[in-house]
Amino acid sequence: MRSSNDELALRHGGRALGLAARPDVLTTRLAARVSEVDPDRAVQVLKAACEILLRRMRELHPTTSLRMTGLDIGRDVGSKSRDELSTRVDAALDIALSTDMDWWSRAQLSAAVTVLGRTLALEARKQKPVIEVVFQQPTALVRDPERFRAEVLRRWVTRARELAALAQDEKAPLHVLGCEPPGDVVQTPVSVDEVRLTLDLIGRVDALREG
Repeated sequence: MRSSNDELALRHGGRALGLAARPDVLTTRLAARVSEVDPDRAVQVLKAACEILLRRMRELHPTTSLRMTGLDIGRDVGSKSRDELSTRVDAALDIALSTDMDWWSRAQLSAAVTVLGRTLALEARKQKPVIEVVFQQPTALVRDPERFRAEVLRRWVTRARELAALAQDEKAPLHVLGCEPPGDVVQTPVSVDEVRLTLDLIGRVDALREG
């Protein structure tokens, strides 16, 4: 907890690289775990808890959806018995962000999700069996970054050509030679109203050799 004497420092950061895009989904990742319960029973408990969680989140925003992203069953490291297992599921809550939502509306929704997530986590710990739930901070993202691939790639090529034009010798013009196949479009969150999209491209700029 911060004390009243803590200094509020400004965040200094350069302009993020990449193509700017407006997020269309607010994503909150979460994990839930049940210990000291047989895995088959634990899965049922976690399923019921996730259904309650989704219903409560939909009361906050009706477009909320839940994606299950992982399952892990292993020995409970906090237990004295080597035979006791813990069962964990990972998931993501997605809430659609409409185009008419301004920065403050998106920030307010993010804050409301955070508060409700904390409430649900506290309620889950009071149940029998105890359910441990942790929520990450909501992040505004683009649901399908791949639809921007052509524009991101076009900008990369333009920058590579600009670099070549500045560095080249008149007698030996530079060209982009060889480029490894690009991977997925990567998005870097900037704020609730902006992400930056990039491609991890590796190419070589050199002069063409005759012969």
